[in-house]
Amino acid sequence: MHQRRHSARRTMFTALICAIAVSGCAAGAENSSARVSSTSAAAQTTNVLQTTKPTTTRTSAPPPVPELFEVTGQLPKNADLVGDNHVIAAFFDVDEVSTFTVSGKPLASTKLVKGEIVNVCDVLVLTRPDGTSLLLTQRFDTVPARGVEPEAKQAYLTARDTKNLETVWETRLISAPGYSNNCADRDQLRVTADGRWVTISGIGPDFEKFLVDTRDGKSRPLSYFPVAMGNRIATLSDLGNPDDITIRDPAGDNVFVSFPVNVSQSAVPGTLLFNATRTAYDWLWLPDMRHVVVYTGGAVAQAHFVDSESGVVTQTVDLPASDRFGGPFSYGAEFQLDEEADRFYVAPPRVPCPNGCQLVAYQLSTMTEAWRLDGVERICTADGGQLAIEINNQVAVLDAKDGAQVDYASDQRSCGVVFGSYGVDRSTGSVRLLVGGR
Repeated sequence: MHQRRHSARRTMFTALICAIAVSGCAAGAENSSARVSSTSAAAQTTNVLQTTKPTTTRTSAPPPVPELFEVTGQLPKNADLVGDNHVIAAFFDVDEVSTFTVSGKPLASTKLVKGEIVNVCDVLVLTRPDGTSLLLTQRFDTVPARGVEPEAKQAYLTARDTKNLETVWETRLISAPGYSNNCADRDQLRVTADGRWVTISGIGPDFEKFLVDTRDGKSRPLSYFPVAMGNRIATLSDLGNPDDITIRDPAGDNVFVSFPVNVSQSAVPGTLLFNATRTAYDWLWLPDMRHVVVYTGGAVAQAHFVDSESGVVTQTVDLPASDRFGGPFSYGAEFQLDEEADRFYVAPPRVPCPNGCQLVAYQLSTMTEAWRLDGVERICTADGGQLAIEINNQVAVLDAKDGAQVDYASDQRSCGVVFGSYGVDRSTGSVRLLVGGR
């Protein structure tokens, strides 16, 4: 059990909710009996009480809110984990996969089929616009030679429903003679923020590229390198060092904007948008999935708000002490967002900070500083007015309003692998609530 002291929520209030609605009540002026009055010809009044039976509507009590740091579920120990804010897939025992809710509730388990490669090829968990979640894997098989027709390799993208791990659709992407199992490895399988489209590159003998509709698995071959970017896709002339970047509508392939990329000029629109396609920790999409915040270093460390459909930089914020060499934001930044609390958080990346790490909380609507805290080693997750951080080799939860400590766990050195509001300790498989508790 975790140890806690000086919690800001030591006093606990118990609310008893009575959900009984009595028909016919109006601010206590009437009761469940209706009074009917009649007058006789002899001027004698007789009051007749006509009693009606109250109508009672029962509603179920809301589920109890778990305590912060409470263990809410158990995953396999030391499993490889892939997930989003809704579902986690755990791969273990070489060929077995199980799915769980982010709180650790078991959903399904199955054996991988022959040719389904997950230890080298990239895998993906996504949630589609209709709320269903899919596990995507890459599968390969061989078609034997048939006379003059040579042996051929085939590559598939397989989608399983995470609730039961049954196949929803499977799309053959490649069928070519004699090539090895070139698959999309890390960062080459991406999904748009709305879960509608998947981009895949580097698969097959010619490292081919595709766009896949997650509703039915229909694929479209592409001549350019695609990368999911918000709810759109970015197309690059080269993944590592492109000459330009183009933002497209994946449904109709319409072009929103196109810019040259010059990596020596980090704050120009093309380079900012290119940096927002990388999987580092120095960019974050805003809830409209049109605007993205991108970090730049150099002489002054800054956060740039960029409209991905026009390339316009709508706002630039200088990060604190950004002009000091070796300062807290000299080597990058991590961003977190809590739209409900109107908070945007910035902290240095998880590297030693020569002059001390620092967390800065901004009011999102105005981007004015709300509060700051020194010594923060990592910002883990933020939601519902709470922020989980790593500090002093412990995990603490802060109030988004003013940064006051809500609670802390002295026996936890790390948040673990974070999915939504929960953290998973891979060594034990324990799932703990990090934010949104009491």
